[in-house]
Amino acid sequence: MSDKNSHLSALEPGELDLFVDSMQPNKIENIGNSAWVDWHIRLQKLNQQAVLEACSLREEQTKEALISSGKLYHEAVAIGLLETVLFHEDGAQCVSEVMVDLLDYAVDQLANLLALINTGYLKTVSTKGLETETILDELNRQKSDLQFDIGMRCISIVRYLAEHMDGVGVSSTISSNLYKTHDLPSLLAHLIELEPWKRMDDEGNLQTFTFGRWSKPADQHDGEMHRSEAQLWLCLRQLLLEPRLADHYPIDDVRRSAFCRLQARLSEPMLDQIPPLGELKAFLCQLSVGNYSAGHINGTSSKGKGCVLVEIVPQIKERYMKQVHKHTKSLAKSHLERFNLDGSSDSRDWAKRLLDSYASETALALDGGGAKCAKCGNKASKKCSRCKNEWYCGRSVNRFTLLPVDGPPKGIIRMF
Repeated sequence: MSDKNSHLSALEPGELDLFVDSMQPNKIENIGNSAWVDWHIRLQKLNQQAVLEACSLREEQTKEALISSGKLYHEAVAIGLLETVLFHEDGAQCVSEVMVDLLDYAVDQLANLLALINTGYLKTVSTKGLETETILDELNRQKSDLQFDIGMRCISIVRYLAEHMDGVGVSSTISSNLYKTHDLPSLLAHLIELEPWKRMDDEGNLQTFTFGRWSKPADQHDGEMHRSEAQLWLCLRQLLLEPRLADHYPIDDVRRSAFCRLQARLSEPMLDQIPPLGELKAFLCQLSVGNYSAGHINGTSSKGKGCVLVEIVPQIKERYMKQVHKHTKSLAKSHLERFNLDGSSDSRDWAKRLLDSYASETALALDGGGAKCAKCGNKASKKCSRCKNEWYCGRSVNRFTLLPVDGPPKGIIRMF
């Protein structure tokens, strides 16, 4: 981040403590009302400030304020904030009471990520297709884009939870969920093979998913591991080299075959960039030649090992589902009425407040941080208002009207 951006702030003096101290759980029926919009904007600013502090190596006051107040709602923005905060062990300790729920949610998002890929999400839509799509098609595309972004961020969150589980006091339950309930190692191995961080556009050019957007990879980054790829490998390393593995995770022939296929992917350039992966490659080599606990491989590990007598189960999702069980239709109707932008002064004010939070100087600095001009390759700050996909360095480059960014800023992904 440039020196200019390192002095940016998303919050006014005093707003950090005010926003954090006033955080409260929200009710489902409040989605879309004025208070909900206010909270979305506040959460957006907190997320921007946390990312700014992490990017510019400042003192992470936002993280400290959240931890000291015991508060860590609006899904995509909240996930971005958690991705930044959970990098630290004290951030994970702050959410220890809901860590099982958070892990359950994050793994669900990884499963949804797989579902998106299997239904063809990585196949790009041509410009002609974008111009002819219906409003419903556009909404479904935006929903898939949002779901994909959340899923990619949850890769980091799962890794941080796996690394910090010993320090939060629920390691037995987390281990049971990681290995037995969710079979996370197999899920990660499958994602590594699918390589969801890259795709080909309609012209056959490579695109990578960086800072929440698809763009052409910069020449100077050739050979570098993608952030999401590194997070997947590091999380898999954490799980397979965990001492509890022998107690919780019998490796049968199917699992063994899936893990051994990954061995060839661990090239020397990758090991040079992330030396700890050398230990994982050594483990995979031993696994491939059978030099691993024979009884454990066949699923015949000692009876009772890894057994959790008292297990914490997810409760937050079930509690919310009980709240809406008998009146889902009425809730959906009220939400639809709130989000119906009919051109009234209230709806215009609602839209303007959200736009201001997304198009602020801070949001532009964060969201445009990895954007490159589609024509000249220089750093871009303008987004095509027609296709909502390409970025440009100025209005004169593209014949369409160019507008500032129209989405939330993206958080960084720290690998170490």
